Amino acid sequence: AGQSIVAILSIIFGLKKMAEDGLTIQAVISIVIGVLFTFLFVRRQNHLDSPLIDLRLFRIPTFSISLLAYMAGAFVSFGGSVFIAQYLQLVLGLSPLVAGLWMLPWTLGFIVGSLLTPAMTRYMKPVTLMIIGFALAAIGYAILMQVHYLPPLVALVTGSIITSISMAPIFTLTTDFILSSAPPEKTGAASAISETSAEMGGALGVAILGSIGTAIYRVALASNAPASIPANVIAASQDTLGEALTEAGKLKVGAAELMLTAKNSFTDALQYILLISAIISAILAIVIYLRLGGRRTAQ
Repeated sequence: AGQSIVAILSIIFGLKKMAEDGLTIQAVISIVIGVLFTFLFVRRQNHLDSPLIDLRLFRIPTFSISLLAYMAGAFVSFGGSVFIAQYLQLVLGLSPLVAGLWMLPWTLGFIVGSLLTPAMTRYMKPVTLMIIGFALAAIGYAILMQVHYLPPLVALVTGSIITSISMAPIFTLTTDFILSSAPPEKTGAASAISETSAEMGGALGVAILGSIGTAIYRVALASNAPASIPANVIAASQDTLGEALTEAGKLKVGAAELMLTAKNSFTDALQYILLISAIISAILAIVIYLRLGGRRTAQ
C-alpha cells in the first residue's frame, strides 16, 4: 500500500510542479520516483500469494476495458468541472450561489441518465449504449468549447447536459461489466478495484487536467500581457486567475487590459482542457467498439 501511495503522490506532485515551474529537475525526479515505485508495486503484487490487487484480473479483456472506461469517464467528468466552476465565477463574474445554480443541469443530467439507463438497455445492447455515450460526450465537450463563439451560459448548459446524460449510463454499465466479467471468487476484489479506479480517475482528472490548464494559462498570460504591466505583476498574476484579478485591482493604469488578458488566457486553458476531454471520449468510443463490440460478454 505504501508503494502505491508514494507512486501516485510522486507523479501528481511532479506534474503539478511542471505546471508551475516548467520542466525542472525537481519535477522530473518526482515523476521518475513515481514510475519506479509503480514498477516495484506491480512487481511485488505479482509475487504475493494474497496480493493487495489481483493483477490477473486485468488479463480479462472485458474487465480491463470496462475498468479503463470507468476510470477515464471519471477523469474527464471531474477534471474539467473545477475549471468550469472558476470560469463561471471569475470570468463571467457570477456569485458562488448563482454559479452553483448554473451547474445544477450537470448534476441533474447524471440523475436523469442513470434513471433512463434500464429503459435504454431494453432497446440496445449495453456495449452499444456505452459507445454512443462516449461519442455523445465528445460532442458535448465540443459544445462546451464554444464559450468564445456562443453565449457562454448557453454553451455551458447545453454541453454539460449532453455530457452528463451520456456519461451516466457508462458509469452504471461499466460497473456491471467489471463485476460480471470477474470470476465469482474474485467479485469482492473486482468491486474494490472498480471503486478505487473511479476515485483515482476523478482525482487524477483534477490533478492532471488542472496542471495542464494552469500551464496553458500561465503561458498564454505571459505571451499576451500588455507591455505596460510591470513584470512582477505579471509574475504574480500567473499563479491563478483570482490572483490576476486581485493584482489588476491594485493597478492605476492597465487594470482593464490585465483583467481582459487574464480572463481570455483562462478561457483558452478551459478550451484546451475540454478539447482533451473530447478526444479522450472519442478514443474510448472507438476502443470499446473495437474491443468489446463483438464479444458476447459485452452483451
